[in-house]
Amino acid sequence: MATTAQILANQKNSKLSTGPRTDEGKAASSANATTHGFNAVDPVLPHEDRAEFNLLLEQHKSDFDPATAHEEFLVFQIVGAQWKLNRLQRIEVAMFAALESPGDPVTTDAMMVQGRSRTRTPPPASRGSIAIVPAWSAPINAVPGNCAPRENSKSKPIPPNLLKRSSQSS
Repeated sequence: MATTAQILANQKNSKLSTGPRTDEGKAASSANATTHGFNAVDPVLPHEDRAEFNLLLEQHKSDFDPATAHEEFLVFQIVGAQWKLNRLQRIEVAMFAALESPGDPVTTDAMMVQGRSRTRTPPPASRGSIAIVPAWSAPINAVPGNCAPRENSKSKPIPPNLLKRSSQSS
């Protein structure tokens, strides 16, 4: 248990430690714990291209033609899971490239940009992909008619064998 003197000293010290004060400092510290972004609420990490994500989202909206807010939410979940799976594939490629040429600054830097932490700890690739696949298949299965196209839609239904495979892996 802390003594009265320790409590007073802690209170005095806490007034000196107020955290980042500038907008730049706050933005930098908000990403301190980011390593791979698989659990992030926003699927697009700061170094990734938001316009590219938005284009992918619009393509999926065009394909699925969501009619309700719920369906639009499900399409966003599908695109977010696809985005994260694509990131996982880039990380995997960069990791194997770094293994093939250890000490090469080009492959090491590429691995860092693809989502590795500043401490160079590899992301939990297998755990991430296991979590992402159900994140993709669950919204697909929840869309009314199992993503069957509407009369005005250009999309085709998802083959049943693909749906079975994605749900079996979860």
